[in-house]
Amino acid sequence: MLRMLGLFQDYRKALLTVSLLIALYKCIELMIPLLAARVINAMEAHRPTSEIWVMAVTAFVIWVVHGNLLAYLFDRIEMQCFSFPARYHISVYALEHVLGGLPAIMRKDPALQQVIIERGEHVIADFVVSIIRVVLPLALPFLFVAVMLLWSIPLLGIIVLIGAATDGLITWRLNTTLSPLFQELQGLQNRQGQMHFKIFANLANLLADLEAKWEAMASYQARYGEFTTARTDTWMRFLGFNLRRGIVINVTHLLTWLIGIWYVNEQGLYSVGYFLVFIRWESLVFDFLSAYLGVHKQWMETSPAIKAFFQEIDAPRGTAPVVPSAELPAGEPTALTNPGQLRPLSSECMSPAL
Repeated sequence: MLRMLGLFQDYRKALLTVSLLIALYKCIELMIPLLAARVINAMEAHRPTSEIWVMAVTAFVIWVVHGNLLAYLFDRIEMQCFSFPARYHISVYALEHVLGGLPAIMRKDPALQQVIIERGEHVIADFVVSIIRVVLPLALPFLFVAVMLLWSIPLLGIIVLIGAATDGLITWRLNTTLSPLFQELQGLQNRQGQMHFKIFANLANLLADLEAKWEAMASYQARYGEFTTARTDTWMRFLGFNLRRGIVINVTHLLTWLIGIWYVNEQGLYSVGYFLVFIRWESLVFDFLSAYLGVHKQWMETSPAIKAFFQEIDAPRGTAPVVPSAELPAGEPTALTNPGQLRPLSSECMSPAL
């Protein structure tokens, strides 16, 4: 994990900025039910229409800042300052290590090597995006909602936390159970991709040799068939776990509604508007938890590909000769002036017109 994050040290500023903006976005999201509650309570109290209109316009301004401007800003910074440049960076980084080896120690099967490296480049960048979008920015809003529910309506807060803990345990067990299956799937997918690459690399010879063509086709069908069967079995198990998880979540929703109705209708402690706030916050607890557990599941699925990527990078390479920049294709970037040294892509953000 640390080594993977270390690949993107030049992008720390952009990653931190995106995480802080998403954290702000989620905190404002917690305020929106409060604005709706104020409008509902004002209408119940038959406040002047002009006063309620001011509340509605205020809510509208916050919605625009929250749902439009902030979302645009952190998406723009992520794509412009990290996602696209970082994928360039890791692709050049991997290719530098491949070209930095000597012919004598070159992998016997470059097709499989290509599949592993391309898959690794893709999932590493995606997982880092999940960390900056989910793991870091959701921690504070999650704790705030949990504390507010316990402080405002202790019984409701306890039920929500018990439901969330049960949901977390079920999903954690699911991810742990599926981990070896995901590892097996990755191996089958690599072998399918390896065969696919070989067919296209040897296409001219296969078209001229009918027997070799049908042999290659049969081999590809067998490999893809194994991958499809294993993938189907794995996802059927996931659906069974997910069904039980959904029942736990909906039972928790029902209990929180019943308790909230009792507090409003029998005790008269809260208005209908604030009842809806608590219901929304209870849903957000599960939304935040689902996001965290989704990242854990993503790690279970992609960690075999990430490990295989670094195994390829760490393979012995020997001492590579210096490649003069004059030998590079005309018009191509010269970031790779020597396969033994990688010149990192600048992480400074461009500023194109909006």
